[in-house]
Amino acid sequence: MRLILDGVEFDCNIGSLVRSAVAFGVTEIVFVGETTHRYMTSARIIKQIKKSSVGAIRHMPIKFYETAQEYLESRNGGRIIAIENTNNAEPLRAASFYPSDDLVLGNEARGVSAEILDACHAVYKIEQTLWPIRCLNVAIAGSIALYWCHSQLLAESKPAFDKIICFEDNVVGR
Repeated sequence: MRLILDGVEFDCNIGSLVRSAVAFGVTEIVFVGETTHRYMTSARIIKQIKKSSVGAIRHMPIKFYETAQEYLESRNGGRIIAIENTNNAEPLRAASFYPSDDLVLGNEARGVSAEILDACHAVYKIEQTLWPIRCLNVAIAGSIALYWCHSQLLAESKPAFDKIICFEDNVVGR
């Protein structure tokens, strides 16, 4: 499974999402959007992301696409699944995930871009019990979704990754 960050900008959110991606077996992180690309090519921002990800970013393949269209044209199959609070979004608990899926999270203020939402095979939301809070922080929502996906893939014996990294013992392999 790949994690697609569609315009996610804040280094603390990116770092948290990278940590969760490594922990839950994501095979690649894809950054989409001109702003994200600009942030990721800044040495200062990269240093902050390394710090907030506690170095996890060194264990993750990364790709950049400046536009949603470039990302969509680059895909080689699999489904696009977004986590977004839209009127037609289904509850996350109804989701079924596959290792070939792309899980999309959107910008902190604007959410997932319309272009990517239109291309989605499914859109899920994280149900909440308390209003007036409209949504969760993208790092929190993404981590919940990644955990849900990881748990489901493990339970169904559909691992999303081909190696296990054990940081405590500095052992890499399977």
